Amino acid sequence: MLLTILAAHKGILSGETLVAIKRAAEGSLQGKKEFLTEIELLSRLHHRNLVSLIGYCNEEQEQVYITLYS
Repeated sequence: MLLTILAAHKGILSGETLVAIKRAAEGSLQGKKEFLTEIELLSRLHHRNLVSLIGYCNEEQEQVYITLYS
């Protein structure tokens, strides 16, 4: 099950790296275990057609992940 996205934002990290910030919808059916499994998979997968995971947040009911912007 993929993360149900509430909002996606474009941002810039230091060094002018463009990133996409994606936040789960509050009513998402995805639990903490599923979210962490998805993060683990994204961190292991590397392909020219897939975005690279930069980081994530899983605190206080927030499920957010950050990828390179494409």
